Amino acid sequence: MKKSVIDINRTINDLCSIIFLLIHKHHVQISLIILLIIVLQSDLILADTQNPMDAPDNRIILHGGDWDSFKLINAIASYILKNGYGYTPQIYPEPEKKVSESLSSRTVDISLEVWKENHPPELQNYIEIGAIIDMGKIYENAAHTYIIPDHVAQQYSIRTMEDMQHYWYLCKDPEEPTKGLFYNALITWLVHDSNLKKLDAYGLSPYYNPVTMPSSRAYEEVFMKAARENRTVFGMYWIPSAVMGTGYWKELEEPTLPSCTNETILNLNLVNANQSQICPFTSSSVHKLVSRDFYDSAPEVVSFLIALKPDENEISRTLTFGYLNNISDWDRLSEEYLINNEEKWKSWVSTDAYIRIKRTLAVNTDETE
Repeated sequence: MKKSVIDINRTINDLCSIIFLLIHKHHVQISLIILLIIVLQSDLILADTQNPMDAPDNRIILHGGDWDSFKLINAIASYILKNGYGYTPQIYPEPEKKVSESLSSRTVDISLEVWKENHPPELQNYIEIGAIIDMGKIYENAAHTYIIPDHVAQQYSIRTMEDMQHYWYLCKDPEEPTKGLFYNALITWLVHDSNLKKLDAYGLSPYYNPVTMPSSRAYEEVFMKAARENRTVFGMYWIPSAVMGTGYWKELEEPTLPSCTNETILNLNLVNANQSQICPFTSSSVHKLVSRDFYDSAPEVVSFLIALKPDENEISRTLTFGYLNNISDWDRLSEEYLINNEEKWKSWVSTDAYIRIKRTLAVNTDETE
């Protein structure tokens, strides 16, 4: 329980009486006594005014990635953890390839959008020995996918990746007009190398030059600009995303090659380990992972994370809204999601947390109107 200001002053006065008695009887140096008074007074005032929720032990470190669906889900979770449970979330940006190391060493506490099939077997090994705890899927129907504009697919009857061998001229490389362009993932993303192997396996490498963009924003802009200007672009994207929230794109079917077994079709990480095992993307295993220590120390957060499961179409719509309205503030977009999907997130949190979050949303909405 916090002390009142009157209680603090009484305590200080009592201490001063004792100190001056010591000066009189034991000739204690006055300068030391003054220093002692200052220290005691400062500590007492800090004890009264410091919010216990601001203590370092109340921080939660979330792994931050460089794609927008990850940034939005981090912002949503941070808003809930801060305003519903009183924690201090911090985002720790780090390449996707280091998530196993970061969670197992507790450099980060939580990673909310781990595309497990993209990772090497090391990640699953950490999960099996209990160094990392798997909290289950965050999306039910997330996926990587290869896309072209839907109207182009209909006009040319394009249905599969192999069909794109015949239509490279629809997306010519201006620097090499005898080939088309294929927009690949960022080089820091694990799926980048898998895409190159698939282009080879599907017979597309002779017809396309792969393009690696310098940032997730530049990568997104390629596809969003194509949708705005009704142009043809061919590449890989994912659900949920602002790009797939436009409704402009057709998802292409992939072949199942003889080397693709029942085991490898569900484990894209084996593609990274073995050139001969190439399998189509399936509904992706995008999971919430936490460090072992964090799992043991924060039961109320664990309960929230288990329940946390937004619909990927809701996330895509929110991202598209942000793009079309030029909103780059992730806190603002998290509020947009929470305002429009209250019945969904209400089931993720405790009753008390719901009331606090609802109150904060109302105050923030009034301030922006």
